[in-house]
Amino acid sequence: MYKEYLENAISKLKITLDDSGTRPILFVGSGLSIRYIKGPSWVDLLKQLIELNPNISMPIGYYTQKTGNNYPLVASAIVNEYQSYAWAQQQTDLYPDYLYSHEYSDSIYLKYRIKLILEKLLSEFDLQTNPYKEELEIFKTLKPHAIITTNYDQFLETIFPDFNVIVGQQVIKNRKALNIGHILKVHGCVSQPEEMIISQEDYDEFKEKRKYLSAKLLTYFMEHPIVFIGYSISDENIQKILSDISEIVSETDDTTVNNIWFIEWKKDTILEDFTPPVDKVIPLGEGKSIRVN
Repeated sequence: MYKEYLENAISKLKITLDDSGTRPILFVGSGLSIRYIKGPSWVDLLKQLIELNPNISMPIGYYTQKTGNNYPLVASAIVNEYQSYAWAQQQTDLYPDYLYSHEYSDSIYLKYRIKLILEKLLSEFDLQTNPYKEELEIFKTLKPHAIITTNYDQFLETIFPDFNVIVGQQVIKNRKALNIGHILKVHGCVSQPEEMIISQEDYDEFKEKRKYLSAKLLTYFMEHPIVFIGYSISDENIQKILSDISEIVSETDDTTVNNIWFIEWKKDTILEDFTPPVDKVIPLGEGKSIRVN
């Protein structure tokens, strides 16, 4: 039954692609980095950051308990610890000299450490020896119109080397952002750590600009099939963007938005007699939801 379900789902997706006459947009989350370069989940990244700073005495559980599992608030809580540690080590080569400039905010030291963690993981990536080489070879043959991601790492740039990268605020400002062949990194990138959105302060600032981003992405959602992959859709900003979009593209909460597809990953082995639902309701907060394939 699962095989039949899969065949029907893929057939429906092909029809959607053919009917649209356009290439799909890939919306890529951290699940892909976790799978292919052994990247950390958000909570694992925070745990690693806490363990790497000798000035931080409390474990991750202390911070998640204190913040009610609010990861941006956890990041905010350790920003000062990283700043203090960096300045105490200024005479060493722990951080580059230019980071001590007043041009950078106090969160740059935490973000720079994230950059180092993710760059090391990508440096160890080898397509030829990767256990998912066959998947990756197929993935590389895709020709999406564009890729939107909240990931900081440069895994996608490795897989799609011909795509142009637009980072952070430039996604809103750059007129070419909607052109074919771009990777839009809406939460920043290791290439520009100061643009990373990780703390509550970063999210608050992003929230003010989100409507502009949603307006810009609306063209994508109206004209292209959208495929979400590597997401649990728990990210508040992604929910809010979808909420903005759903007001335009979804007539009612019960209507499936035919051009939006959500690829769901299951940790457990999928049995042959398993038949998943053909659509998925994504809660968007404030009593809103959107139904997708």
